[in-house]
Amino acid sequence: LSKSVKSGFWYFFFMIAATIVLLFSQRRKAWFRQLSAKLIMHIPVIGKLVHKIYLSRFCNSMHLMIASRINMLRSITLIRQMISFYPIETTLMKVEEDIMGGKTLHESLSAFKIYPHKMIALIKAGEEVNKLDFFFKRLYQQYTDETEHQSAVLGNLLEPFIIIFLGVLVGVILIAMYLPLFKLGQSF
Repeated sequence: LSKSVKSGFWYFFFMIAATIVLLFSQRRKAWFRQLSAKLIMHIPVIGKLVHKIYLSRFCNSMHLMIASRINMLRSITLIRQMISFYPIETTLMKVEEDIMGGKTLHESLSAFKIYPHKMIALIKAGEEVNKLDFFFKRLYQQYTDETEHQSAVLGNLLEPFIIIFLGVLVGVILIAMYLPLFKLGQSF
């Protein structure tokens, strides 16, 4: 391993540097943001966690905007600029157009899979009773609680694997350090 790293170090270094430069230069482009969001959403446990985090941010922002008596179109425009998650950002552009066309918020959001049916049903109820800020606050609290619970469970599940990994790593380092000493001691 040492010889292969020594002989191919510059190739490996330039490949890593080129990858970093490519990712850094393309990170603002739509195709890269769409691809990275799609990849993140397909990671088994982390995808759902990220999804709930951004839904929580969306609901909290909507609650704050509506409670501040900012009109719906302006609220959605501001939230689209605040939330940098590509799927929500692009759907909010379409939601703006739909609301300008006369659709309600729940009708616009129901066209996209990223918004759960339960959320859309609660938004519909909030629109009917004119208490959207209350329903968005409840949704925010619910998604925040779910996110905290899932991250705590994920941390508890990963803890034993991290301990085992660190134990193996320390064991390999100790063997690598002391094996030459043992071999040297046996030669006498």
